[in-house]
Amino acid sequence: MMNNLEFNPSSTSDCISYAENSQVADESKIRVTVRAPKNKASAYSPSAKSESKGMSSKETVTLHDRLSNVCAELNWRCYEHSLQLYLEEGQEQSLNYAENVIDALEHAVMLKRVARANRLIKQSGLSEAQLETNYNPNLFSFSDNFDPQRLGELEHDENLFIRGEPGVGKTLTALQYAKRAIYEKGYSIYFAYSTELFALLRDPIRAPDLLNKVKNVRLLILDDVGHEDIYEGNTNAFYNIVAYRLNKQKSTIITSGTAVEQWASRFDDRKLFESTVTRFVSKAYLMHMTGRNLYL
Repeated sequence: MMNNLEFNPSSTSDCISYAENSQVADESKIRVTVRAPKNKASAYSPSAKSESKGMSSKETVTLHDRLSNVCAELNWRCYEHSLQLYLEEGQEQSLNYAENVIDALEHAVMLKRVARANRLIKQSGLSEAQLETNYNPNLFSFSDNFDPQRLGELEHDENLFIRGEPGVGKTLTALQYAKRAIYEKGYSIYFAYSTELFALLRDPIRAPDLLNKVKNVRLLILDDVGHEDIYEGNTNAFYNIVAYRLNKQKSTIITSGTAVEQWASRFDDRKLFESTVTRFVSKAYLMHMTGRNLYL
């Protein structure tokens, strides 16, 4: 059962499995080029790599720092001062219980993260197989303006459009963003194959709740756009989702193996569709993947 999945939330390697010892010849690697929106031209460059905001190691922080971190995670700010006085009193009396208290609180934080992640997983649309999919960065060669260590990072108002032929790892890459959003950020996410989503949106009973969900999650992933069934109103549904999320600054990832120009034939209102896509692309990181089929 997915709600029984366990992980160590302090370790990114549990979210993204790196096969460090797997060497791949350069000519066999998938080539990945990334272009940023004009207002975020260097956000993914190595020089702009953000500092880690996670809990620092025990060797480099004080007990006060660790207490402050766990109180923030547990929403115990109102108790922080009293706990600090309690720990200081023990130290003054040479009672060495402070470390044990902090360790117990940090364990409580870990349990809270596990419970939160399992709840988010159940609501995500992700299968257990997708969550267990390993990602090997040695299979990919990234352009110089992209820091591979930041793969999977998106701020709340950032979007990503991944293009490439079938089998080059578009869905695999999108899944890394989903995993990090759940495990590291605690964000609500929803993953959907575009054909399945738009088919479900035709159901008058399920459509209202589903539309509300995909519009409001922190991260939405629409996978393999461009193969939808044509029906009256599907462009309006696409517009409602994308435009709403752009206005509310909620992150969206779209993957596609077909040219944008070909998408228009799958939607009933070409002008509305093209204006929606143009607006999304202008505000998204563009990731183009080329190379061999990883599954052949």
